[in-house]
Amino acid sequence: MTFSLRQSIAVALLLPLVMLLWTWPLTLPPLFLGLCVYAAILAWRPQAWLVLLPASFPLIDLTPWSGWMLFGEPDMIWLVTIIVLLLRQTPILPRLSQLGTTAVLGVSLSTLISVGIGCTQASPPGGADLVYLTAENGLRLAKPWFEAMALMPFLAGRRRDRLDLLLGGAALLGCGIAVSVAAERSVFVGLFNFSEDYRVVGTFSSMHVGGGHIGAALALVLGCVVAGFSTRLRWWMLLVLIPVLYALAVTYARAAYAAGFVAAVTASVATLISAFRPGLDPRRLLPLAATVFVAGLVGLAALDTPLMSGRFETVAGDLETREGNWHSGLALHQGGPLGWILGDGLGSFPRISAQSAADAGKANSGPSYYRLLDGAMPVLELVSRTPLYFGHRVDGVAPGETLSLSLRYRVHAPDPSALPAVSVAGSVGVILCEKLLLYSMDCATVGFTAKRLGAWEDGVATLVVPPHSDRPLELSLTTAAGAVIDLADIHLNRVRGEGLLANGDFSAGTDRWSFTDDNHLVWRMKDQFLMTLFETGLFGLVSWLGLILAASVGSLRALLRGEAGIAAGVAAVVAALLVSALFDAVLEAPRLAFVIDLFLLAGTLLEREET
Repeated sequence: MTFSLRQSIAVALLLPLVMLLWTWPLTLPPLFLGLCVYAAILAWRPQAWLVLLPASFPLIDLTPWSGWMLFGEPDMIWLVTIIVLLLRQTPILPRLSQLGTTAVLGVSLSTLISVGIGCTQASPPGGADLVYLTAENGLRLAKPWFEAMALMPFLAGRRRDRLDLLLGGAALLGCGIAVSVAAERSVFVGLFNFSEDYRVVGTFSSMHVGGGHIGAALALVLGCVVAGFSTRLRWWMLLVLIPVLYALAVTYARAAYAAGFVAAVTASVATLISAFRPGLDPRRLLPLAATVFVAGLVGLAALDTPLMSGRFETVAGDLETREGNWHSGLALHQGGPLGWILGDGLGSFPRISAQSAADAGKANSGPSYYRLLDGAMPVLELVSRTPLYFGHRVDGVAPGETLSLSLRYRVHAPDPSALPAVSVAGSVGVILCEKLLLYSMDCATVGFTAKRLGAWEDGVATLVVPPHSDRPLELSLTTAAGAVIDLADIHLNRVRGEGLLANGDFSAGTDRWSFTDDNHLVWRMKDQFLMTLFETGLFGLVSWLGLILAASVGSLRALLRGEAGIAAGVAAVVAALLVSALFDAVLEAPRLAFVIDLFLLAGTLLEREET
């Protein structure tokens, strides 16, 4: 690729970057400054993207504050990366094996086909503005694959020790997750409180509708840290190991424990395989032995807590619940025989789940959603199938401060099929809670009773700020499962009149608003293999498994040549992915999916010997 062509592409990519920055709903200077610093680092050391990009995708997550779910900070960081690399490096056409080429093309083609099929799926009756229930959800899930693919020309042809920097990126990711987990636990339950049932989410806002994304990420990281002991990064890995093990332990996720253990063992075995080619390197044995020893101690400490002991006692019951989720999810398949081949559409599962509930007349089942209504003033309609909390972050208030709340609301007549679950009394609830994502603590609550169904009414109340100044605050709107309410002109003010809601009138759509849902099973099947089969069909599933096989073969051949580092890391990522995918839909989190895809693509490049 000539320099002039690379320049032209880089300049063209500035347009979407400027558009994203222009429409960014949060304060722009910090983000803009951060992107400029990142661009300067890449201009100085282009290979730094191998460390910074895999870490930044999951760590820099401002979705609960921005409300953006389709695009976000990772897309801007990716655009900056591509622009600088095009100006500083010459892309190289990847040289893949036949298996690798077939797998990469297969995944790309199946993704495009399934996105196209998803665009033909209908949204819930009346439409929806929740991305998960629109055709745009397919684009949201397809982006990580194509963003990772676009970086392959900058992976290809690089020396193996440069690719080892991806392990440094995984370690930086693990360190960032550990810091966020420690901060979360210290302000909510205590750093060393191992008895209270509190499940951390760290920086993974994608868990607002459930999922084990943080556990899968830490399992992947642990494998990469162990693999990193065979590189020049070994002392950095040793420093990161303990925080990563702590963060993994306090996820209290059984699948994450299993995935982390399998990933660590895989990385250890892979490193030993490489150590015997051409001869045994004793230095590679001591760090691995220390890893197994420390991991065992942390594992025993986690299992010895009453909380984890109780969770392991419920394995059989939880497995039965998952099996029910798998069977009911597969029963939603709508595409007939061709659908089993090509899938029902990438990202279509929540939409089909909502449509199925509507067709069955079940007003209190299926995913909840929201939409903006056209009219004289912006109106948000909440369709609550299960407990939904539609929230806006509140900053800059003092503990115990009294705030004034006002809003307009309209309660629709409940669907008869939802009775008696839906009652008119207290049909609109407003909650001011100390909340990061899943858990609400020390809440101030007020409810508004609808005097007349279908008519607009005004609600006015006061709320007292909860007592802890170091915890994030969220104002949430909710209603009973099965109810439908309209909301408009929401204001939360301090005594002296300062407004605390940046988009309380919905004039900027749903910017700055996000949501959580307590019913996690209606949004996905808790098995990535089944989700891939459902949404992309047998073609997509076989292609994805082919990609995993190609990465595994590339890793093994590199190990047999005596190479370790990234080869052992890819093997560990594959192991963590396969175990995690048995119990969760890990690719539904685009930020995590990007990291996984990047490692799998790097694995396909390892099959050919370095020249």
